[in-house]
Amino acid sequence: MAKVKTIYSAPMLSARQAMDKLLLSIGDEEVRAELQKWLHDGLTGSGSTLHRLRPEQLTLFLDKLPDLLLALYCQQQEDQKGERP
Repeated sequence: MAKVKTIYSAPMLSARQAMDKLLLSIGDEEVRAELQKWLHDGLTGSGSTLHRLRPEQLTLFLDKLPDLLLALYCQQQEDQKGERP
């Protein structure tokens, strides 16, 4: 079985406490706000099915996520340029 990296491996933290700690560690308010939006969507929206992935699928998902985010960022940049007169 694939070993999954966790952000709450310390026995004193719940998953929610670990998420809060992670967000509080981010000094840039815009970045923190964007991550909070993603967290909210992950808990309530289309990302709320993440828990259904098997550990090896989660590892692959985490590996591909930075590439997807960069592609999404680039697409949004291109869309912005296309909207300008």
